[in-house]
Amino acid sequence: MRHLIILIFLIFMLVACSKQQPNLQINNDSQIRKNIIGLSILPPPGDGWLYKTVSPARIEFGKLRASKFQSLVASVVAHKIPTSESENDFLLKISKERWRDAKNNAQYKNLLIEENISHEKNSLCVRYHSKYEDHGSKYLSKQIPFFIIEDIGLICRHPGNYNVGISIGMSQRAEPNKLLQSFESIANDFLSSAKFETLPTE
Repeated sequence: MRHLIILIFLIFMLVACSKQQPNLQINNDSQIRKNIIGLSILPPPGDGWLYKTVSPARIEFGKLRASKFQSLVASVVAHKIPTSESENDFLLKISKERWRDAKNNAQYKNLLIEENISHEKNSLCVRYHSKYEDHGSKYLSKQIPFFIIEDIGLICRHPGNYNVGISIGMSQRAEPNKLLQSFESIANDFLSSAKFETLPTE
C-alpha cells in the first residue's frame, strides 16, 4: 500500500502539473506554515512546489524536476496508530504497518531499509530511510529499465494522544543515475520544521 500510494501520487502530480488543475496551489511563501490536525509544518525548501490540502488530516506537496521522470513528493498525515507496550513494540508495529502490502510484490527490489526508534519533538517516533527499485512503472522503456524511489520520514505518536500518529515524509523518484544528491538534506529540513499542535477536543 505504501508503494502504491507514492506511485499514484507521483502520477497524479505529473498529470496535475501539465493540466494546471485548480485544486492544486502554488506555494508562494515558504515561511507560511501549513496545518493539519495536530501539526503545523513549513513547505519543503526550494521553489516550484505545488501543494494540495486533501483533508483536514492530510496535506501533499509535489515538485517536478528536469524531466517528467524525476519528481519529489512530500506529505504530512494524521492517522490512528496501535497502542504499544514498549518502544520496541512501537517500532515493530509501525514497521509491520509500513510494509504490510509489499512483502510479495515482485515489482519492487529493496536496496535500503532503515527503521529506528527516535526521540524527537518531545515524542516517540520511528525514523525511516528506504530506497528501492521500481520495475513496474508504465513509464519504463528499454532506455529506462527501472526507477529508483527513495523515502525519508518520521512516524510519531502525538504527545497529546498516543493513539494519534503523525506521518511526515518525502520521496524522490528518478532514473538510477539521476537521483538528487541533496535529497537527504532537503527531506531533513522538511521534517525538522514540523511542530506538534494541540489536538481538537472533539
